[in-house]
Amino acid sequence: MRKYSLFFLALFIISGCYKDTDYSEVISTERGPRIVVNTTLVGSYKSNITSSNAAFSLSINDVNFEIEAEQIPYTELKNVEKKGQLIEFFEDNVRTGAAQIPFVENEINYTQLIGTDPFSRSDFNQNLNLASDISLDFIDTEFSNAQAGVVTDGLEMVYNFSEEKPYLNQLVSFAYGKSGASEVVDSRASFYIGVENSGSELILTKGEIIVRYDGDSDLSLFYFNRDQNNWEWVSDFAQNLNTEKIVKTGWYVIGRSVAASMVKGHVGAEQVNVARQQLKFVTGDFQTNIFTTSKGNFECFIPNTESIEMNLLNQESEVILEDELNNLNDFIQIEIPESVVANNFLKSDFEVINCDGTFSSVKSINLVYDNGKGESFYLDSEKVSLFPVAHENFKVSSGNGPELDWSTDKGGIHYLSACAGNEDGFTFMKIRDDQKLFPAFNSEMIGDRTALKDEMNRINLILETDSKGSLSSDKINISIKDESFGDAGYSVSCENAPDGCGIEVCEITYYKEDGDEWNRIYFEGTIWMQTIAPAQAGNFNVEGYILSKR
Repeated sequence: MRKYSLFFLALFIISGCYKDTDYSEVISTERGPRIVVNTTLVGSYKSNITSSNAAFSLSINDVNFEIEAEQIPYTELKNVEKKGQLIEFFEDNVRTGAAQIPFVENEINYTQLIGTDPFSRSDFNQNLNLASDISLDFIDTEFSNAQAGVVTDGLEMVYNFSEEKPYLNQLVSFAYGKSGASEVVDSRASFYIGVENSGSELILTKGEIIVRYDGDSDLSLFYFNRDQNNWEWVSDFAQNLNTEKIVKTGWYVIGRSVAASMVKGHVGAEQVNVARQQLKFVTGDFQTNIFTTSKGNFECFIPNTESIEMNLLNQESEVILEDELNNLNDFIQIEIPESVVANNFLKSDFEVINCDGTFSSVKSINLVYDNGKGESFYLDSEKVSLFPVAHENFKVSSGNGPELDWSTDKGGIHYLSACAGNEDGFTFMKIRDDQKLFPAFNSEMIGDRTALKDEMNRINLILETDSKGSLSSDKINISIKDESFGDAGYSVSCENAPDGCGIEVCEITYYKEDGDEWNRIYFEGTIWMQTIAPAQAGNFNVEGYILSKR
């Protein structure tokens, strides 16, 4: 994949360029405000476990959300941490990892999450080897629960250890360091330790746990504080004495940290937002990964530095654009050059149609590539945006609707149906402000012309062509007689007019006579016709989209 350099980058002070919407709630703490927001999450989850029948779920603030076929559906969230919310993953109700994600409020936020190795279980033991270079020693410990107090029998350890960098990068988006200031962490290892009784988690109420780590020195230990919902510094590993005491069970990471600040930014191209764009900011060993929202915005922590490397990634995590950002301020504006947009992005200038003919309030998108890999996500219906694709050629669909071969150079999609009943296609028509959804049209040859019409012969579009492409207005005729189209119905008889009927644009993208699977026609124009009851004649704007296998 060819890499490109960024041709335009502007940095602006946040107060002049970015306007926040109201936060749901601000909770004051000694480390500054905790900002709690309402928002939406969409994304994917890739398991590290081979079981194909597992039931996947996410836990956010002790609320569980199901994952469908490794896809995180459109999930509305309440009161999540704006700076970084912990999300835990479960497979068949067994914990399989976590991530900390910052959120932009009141927008669709995207993520790609990965699980870690399966969590292990064993009878309680005073010594536990998590890996070859890390172990835990339990010193005079007692564990309790709220109902029964101290529990001494039936104790079971639940634990996990990971050094996988992609997993570690998602686990900590920021932490509070030794001084209480915000930091980013280059995590070298993570572990989870819990003690349960009959499946119920217990609390360490007496004693301590010694962490012995034989890896790199001059690192620090960080703990996820569930009460404050953030990562915080516990202690530094001393030179040549890599042992530390902990007094709580839960999530821990070992790593190196530097001071950081939260920045906001926006990615755009061709004067529209770029949605669901993966960004990577790199300074030395420190890396921050984030996706833009449905409106092209992002918020994340990056090191306090004068310059940082910025990479834009495609859906297979390949770099498609890179640049060095200097003189950083609070807001970063990134503009993607046209040369990069051409083969890597698709424009969402189309509508998704529900089974009742109405437009969906959010656009559900499914993409399947030639290599068999696929992705599903949602886009905002309010504004047109660009979104990245992994390859130039793909199949595109919405919800359970029909699937269409497409590519980044084919132009506008216009309409997709999310309705399972439209597997043979559909026709969507607009006359003035009225719109109507029809089942798939039938096609037949009449001499050297192709007629496409609905089963009740209410609409008949006649094309003089023998191949796909664009047609001039004199090659297109139409008749309409549909009393149930809108409140007044519409009628026009123009099958044989030699100069056409006023349809000025007609694009045939797929044509069965050329051996294609579909007939796919888009047309628009101004046609002299009349309403039926009451009868009123005039020049009416007309738009139509026909997709049919018949």
